[in-house]
Amino acid sequence: MVGHVGDPVVELVETGWLGTSETRWLSLSKPVRSSVVSVVVAALNVRPSGDDWCMGKAAVVGAFEDIRAALAVLVAEVDGCGVELFSVADPLAGLADGCLDVLAGVREVEARVAGLKAKAAVGYADAAGVVAGPGVPVVAQEMAVAAEIGCVLSLGPRAASSFLATSHALATSLPLTFAALQAGTLSWGHAVAMADETAALDPAGAAALEGHFLDPGAPDPARGCPVGELPAHRFRAKARTWPGAPSCRVD
Repeated sequence: MVGHVGDPVVELVETGWLGTSETRWLSLSKPVRSSVVSVVVAALNVRPSGDDWCMGKAAVVGAFEDIRAALAVLVAEVDGCGVELFSVADPLAGLADGCLDVLAGVREVEARVAGLKAKAAVGYADAAGVVAGPGVPVVAQEMAVAAEIGCVLSLGPRAASSFLATSHALATSLPLTFAALQAGTLSWGHAVAMADETAALDPAGAAALEGHFLDPGAPDPARGCPVGELPAHRFRAKARTWPGAPSCRVD
């Protein structure tokens, strides 16, 4: 998009503010800062206040109450204070095995929660974009959305932008990875690695790389243990050295 002199979007891009330190904010002109602030204020104004904002629906409130209750049960079990012992014959060995079982379950639940976070972030970004309307500069809107999500998740601007970029990639162009994350078979670290390694590939190449590792019916599926059972850094190394990548890179 070609802008004119004084165009807020052009100035935001030229100054390199997006994705850099907060101090770059001061390098922007007053009209640009006002544009960004207006988007954030608009989002705040349409948000219900108090408890209605935190938990808008009874179903959501109930779901989180159930999660907290389940966590309390697991904490009691790990503390050895559960209703039943893991092993009557050898309580200490049983507790050790039980803690490993809890860790295995937590691993899956963490992946599912990460998938929910990504889905919620993309849902918020899409809804906020519609609320803001077509007249808001795209970059200003992206900054406002990142600021809102960063505030909720206690992330800085750069981390919030990175989280949003990965979430958007998963939701729009990496369906197998997103499904595996939501099913708890891939960790967030694996999902980030997949998003990073497919970012420079064309759509066909990204789909082929994803299919190679996650689709058993692919023409040349990956061999060995499932991707989710590899440490994320090892999976990243395998994805980076995938033979098909060089011919699919976008210049």
